[in-house]
Amino acid sequence: MRVNFAHLCDYAANTEAGKLCVMGIFDQIRVVKLPLAYPTLYLAFEIEMESAEVGRDVTSKISIRDQDGGSLFTTDGKLTSDASAKPAPIGKSAKIRLTLCINQLEFRKPGRHEVVIWLQDRLEYTLPFEVVVLNDEE
Repeated sequence: MRVNFAHLCDYAANTEAGKLCVMGIFDQIRVVKLPLAYPTLYLAFEIEMESAEVGRDVTSKISIRDQDGGSLFTTDGKLTSDASAKPAPIGKSAKIRLTLCINQLEFRKPGRHEVVIWLQDRLEYTLPFEVVVLNDEE
């Protein structure tokens, strides 16, 4: 099991046909001043599972933290792959495309931040991004 990709973006959704729509991908948040409650952002990501893993519950944890390791957001739970995964023939993998909407995320510090995705208590993906405070010259 692995995370193939993850993106921070302005909007993300899954279609009934299984397509992941991702709009406004970014790796930098530019602000005038801190602290700031960012109105809405989305995390879009894809998990790939081997055929033997499909149908099993997957424990997950997603967190966003600042450069000092301070937690800004954490959510955890169980994913059940049989409802949202494409069928996997024996010997093939299945993909689950997921979106997470996060509202009013409070940024308190500039600098490097990261989204961290854990699956089955194992670190699977880290997505770095920057929070930049604009000055009057920009």
